[in-house]
Amino acid sequence: MSHLKHWLTPAAPLVLAACGSAFGIEGSELGYISASATNPPSLTAPDTVGANHPFVVTVTTAGRTGCWTGYQTRVVRDSQRVTITPYDRVVGGVCTQAVVRIAHSTSVSFPTVGTATIVAHGRATDQSGAEIDIEKTIVVVPSITP
Repeated sequence: MSHLKHWLTPAAPLVLAACGSAFGIEGSELGYISASATNPPSLTAPDTVGANHPFVVTVTTAGRTGCWTGYQTRVVRDSQRVTITPYDRVVGGVCTQAVVRIAHSTSVSFPTVGTATIVAHGRATDQSGAEIDIEKTIVVVPSITP
C-alpha cells in the first residue's frame, strides 16, 4: 500500500494542475468590445443627462465561449471624462461554443453643464485583439429639482 501511496503523491499535482486549468477560474483579461454598430452596442449611455445626476453606463463585452463571465469594471473619472475598462474571465466547466454578451454597468455623473465624454477601453473583437477606445459624447444640462 505504501508503494501505491508513494506513486500517487508525485502524480497528484499533475492531475490537480490539469483539473485546475480545465475547471478552475483563470485570470482576468481586458474585455473584448466592438467599435462597429453591434446589437447590443458595446457602449450605451443616455445622450443627455442632468449635472450631478447619476446615470447608468453599460459596456458590453463579448466572451468567446459560454465559459466567459464578467470579472471587474474599472472606472476612472476626470472632470468631464469617464473611462470604463471592463475585465472578463473564464470560469471552467462544460462550455458552449457560443459567443456570450457580458454587461458591465456602472453609475456615473458629471458635475458641469456642457459636454462630457464617456470612453470604453477594451480589446478589438477582430483577429488583431488590439486595445481600442470607443467614445461617446453626451450633453450635460442643468439639473431640475422638483
